[in-house]
Amino acid sequence: MRYDRHFLRLLAALPGDIRAVARQVIKDLAREPRPTDAKELDGYPDHWRMWLLRNHRLIWQVLEDEQVVDLIYVGPKPPDLYMQLGLGKRLREADDTLVYEFELDREVTADAAPDAAAVATENGQEI
Repeated sequence: MRYDRHFLRLLAALPGDIRAVARQVIKDLAREPRPTDAKELDGYPDHWRMWLLRNHRLIWQVLEDEQVVDLIYVGPKPPDLYMQLGLGKRLREADDTLVYEFELDREVTADAAPDAAAVATENGQEI
């Protein structure tokens, strides 16, 4: 089981009844990281979600190579939760290219943008 301080703060902030359920589910994940009542996130292999009491979710990733369950989020599920976590739905355009639906938490400024000349050329040829 792997988690960070942010996850611990989210867990501690839960109402007592939901926190107790979440702790039990987390203990159970150590034995069975893919329980039958969990669902895998579309487009994100090995990312799983489970409803807790009321409108709360637990989200984790199973890292098979490392034999680790990485706890990502526990708490209420706002409508844009997956976009906030960078796990937005992957949409297919008509030309079969993938488009990722998520929001950045910061604006890209001209200073942070890649050099247009470097992007627009490949092997000295304009693209």
